Amino acid sequence: MMIIGITGGIGSGKSVVAQMLRAMGHKVYDSDSEAKRLMNTSPQLRQKLMEAFGSEIYRDGTLDSKALAAIIFNRPEARGRVNAIVHPAVKEHMLQWAQQAGCEAVWVETAILRESGLDAVVDRAWIVEAPLEVRIARVESRDSASRKQIEARIASQSCNLPYRCPTVAIVNDNRHSITPVLHRLLSQLNEL
Repeated sequence: MMIIGITGGIGSGKSVVAQMLRAMGHKVYDSDSEAKRLMNTSPQLRQKLMEAFGSEIYRDGTLDSKALAAIIFNRPEARGRVNAIVHPAVKEHMLQWAQQAGCEAVWVETAILRESGLDAVVDRAWIVEAPLEVRIARVESRDSASRKQIEARIASQSCNLPYRCPTVAIVNDNRHSITPVLHRLLSQLNEL
């Protein structure tokens, strides 16, 4: 079985690529959604987060994401601690999911493929890219965030770490269809 990462910064269009693959009948793991779900459903993960940040980050058994975000914002080292707790759990869950998928190839969508360590377990990465102004416009219309907030989020996702797997770029610039690119990449996978 082959595991392919779909990654790219905020507003790049990686979710569009993931949705297109799903529409074609392929299985795609959404690491962001699964991380949120696991933080609410995994007793071990919940316990580790409460030990690190206090029980007040959960209200009525559900993660208070605003409370956790406030901790991360006010204590920069807290982001690293959250990631050190959550990323291994997501990685383990994704690998179990991939084994149970029963497919020759599966995809994992994540904005932080390198930072989460998932690039060590995927066979290749599809990096979705878009011009900065396109990314900003997409996020402005989707999140109702200011340009300054969006630029800060883009900067926080920047990473100079090299990938530990082969990569290919998919340009999602709103000017050219990515459908032919996906069909070409899928046919190349069939040739492997």
